[in-house]
Amino acid sequence: SMNHSELFKLVGERLLCRQDGEFKVQCLSTVAWSFATLKRRNLALFGSLARELCKNVHLMKPQELSNTLWAFAKCNYAHAELFQVLGSTIREALRTTDFKPQEISNTAWAFATVGVAHPELFRCIEEVSLRQQANMAPQNVANLLWAFAKLKVNPSDRFVNTLLDAMLKRLPQYKTAELSAACWAMSELAPDNAGFFQIMGRICSDRSQEFSCNGIANLVHALAGVTILEPQHFVNLVQASVQRQPNMAPRALITLLHGLILATQNPSLALQYATLRSDALNLSLYIATRLGEFQGSEVKELSKLLREQQDPEIFQVLASELPKFERRRQQSVEELSTSAEEGVDSHESQDEDYDIRPSMKKSYSGDEKPMPSYLSAAPELISLANNLGSPAPWSALPFSLSMGYPMDQAIIEGPPGLTPPQPISLRLSDEPMKVPLPSLSPNLLPTTLDVC
Repeated sequence: SMNHSELFKLVGERLLCRQDGEFKVQCLSTVAWSFATLKRRNLALFGSLARELCKNVHLMKPQELSNTLWAFAKCNYAHAELFQVLGSTIREALRTTDFKPQEISNTAWAFATVGVAHPELFRCIEEVSLRQQANMAPQNVANLLWAFAKLKVNPSDRFVNTLLDAMLKRLPQYKTAELSAACWAMSELAPDNAGFFQIMGRICSDRSQEFSCNGIANLVHALAGVTILEPQHFVNLVQASVQRQPNMAPRALITLLHGLILATQNPSLALQYATLRSDALNLSLYIATRLGEFQGSEVKELSKLLREQQDPEIFQVLASELPKFERRRQQSVEELSTSAEEGVDSHESQDEDYDIRPSMKKSYSGDEKPMPSYLSAAPELISLANNLGSPAPWSALPFSLSMGYPMDQAIIEGPPGLTPPQPISLRLSDEPMKVPLPSLSPNLLPTTLDVC
């Protein structure tokens, strides 16, 4: 009998050999949806589907438009032309055609997931959503709030309040992933809405055992920076999350650590500072024992958090451990190539449909030029060796590297009083060439960047 991998491989090969117009747009949209639903990522096939669908977008119905965008977002494929053409088509169609709430919210979710900005489309989505709020399911509301917050679109107060009213009327029906997504969105859109967070704090505290590890980490992060009227509910959520640490994946641990650091800076949690500070330090010690599990991208994310927060105690705990895991930085290259292959399943939880990490916002440009490959690859290929001869990843240090084009625009920046180790090496192929850095922060020693 044929397994899923063999079946999808054969389907992909057959569709790549199709003639234009051989399959209806409904079929092509369904194929994309099917591959995405079963987490089969085939970039060659999706590129082929995108080209044909863009040429025949006038034949697509609302469900086909939204399902196609959802599928490409689910596979993390931000095909610029597809999102531009389908987004503009939906924008115009929303004025005359009835879209279901699910189709509207899935469209918004798709654009936010891939980080593609389309302000005109989102303005239309806002107008239509106000008319349809009575028919919106919990997932629709969560999708819309999350999408507007993720892309940093500033909706009207009326839009936000209308969605919140719809949400509060059906709060018991919300899944925990939808609750944490809505909390994070509101922490971005209206962090001073103390009444909303008071209600959410109570219900989430009561349902804390229902949240996944990712979900409760995201929730703590979301609530850490907002006005909290009943701190005990937040403390209860922190305690529940601390108990779940052994089962948390690296990214959830990073999110939770970030949340605890933010909570110690929240004036409405001032009386809980000592407890929260202790939890943050204990978590950093725990993370240090599990760094061997972190992939290259996760090491980079943790290091970025340390640079941004500039917390000396927590930095001291983790900075001494991060250099031991330079090999993870090297393995990240393999991760990138593997994740692009056909048939790679992603073992994601429902909460990862609502990624709270900052998105790289993209805008449409018909003549957009791709970044040179050695620049786009750089974040995953950086290696650093200090003058003591012990290898250390660049991301283990509280410095940032900015690269322009051409490469002589590279700049190293860091906090006052700290200097980068000597020499610094950026290796992007086997034989580096040295390029001096003309612009350095005044508190840093001159150094040399090896670039190839």
